[in-house]
Formats: sequence, structure tokens, C-alpha cells
Amino acid sequence: PLAMGLNLAREVAEAVIARGRSAALVILTDGRANIAADGAPGRPQAMSDAETAAKAIALRGIDALVVDISARPGPEGAALAGALGGRFLALPRADAKMLQAAINAVQPAPARSGAA
Repeated sequence: PLAMGLNLAREVAEAVIARGRSAALVILTDGRANIAADGAPGRPQAMSDAETAAKAIALRGIDALVVDISARPGPEGAALAGALGGRFLALPRADAKMLQAAINAVQPAPARSGAA
């Protein structure tokens, strides 16, 4: 279930943040939730559960990138990115090189130490 995956991703990110590090999520999905968080089938509840999980990530301030890798991206992936307060990228038929370039494009530059 999409909601369960989002909740687990939030928990992992929170654990990383608790250790003083930064965390960001890159979510590869078509955004089409079809199983509710409790495991029951049904798109309406599944979508509601996924939106709730996404908003919990946004409230925590965790950066997110939703990459829609479906052959025909629909509005669901963009809606998920909106609920996450994150960015959206449609990459139908994406390969590893394309994904790496997309992730690099949204990552902040590493902080540099020392005097200039």
C-alpha cells in the first residue's frame, strides 16, 4: 500500500534526522493508491490514506521528490507531490541515468566549510 510505504519512509527519515543528519525522499510511483493502509482494497480509502501519510511527511518538513515512472503519467503523481509539499517529475520509461540526473538536479549543493 502506498500509504504504508510513505509512513515507513517518514519513519526512516525521522530516524535519520534524530541522529542530526538531513533526510530527503525520492518516491518512485505512479501515485495510484489502490490498497488502504489497513490492507483493504479500495481506491477511495487508499487515496485518502496516502494523502494523510503524505501530509504527515510535509508537516515534518522532509524534502520529497515524486518521480512518476508510469508509461502514461496521470494526475495522481503530481497530486501526491502536492500533498508532500514536494517536487514532481514525470519520467516515463526512465532509466538509471535519467533518474540519477533528476535526483542530482533537485539536491541542494553540499555545504562547504572553511574561509573563502
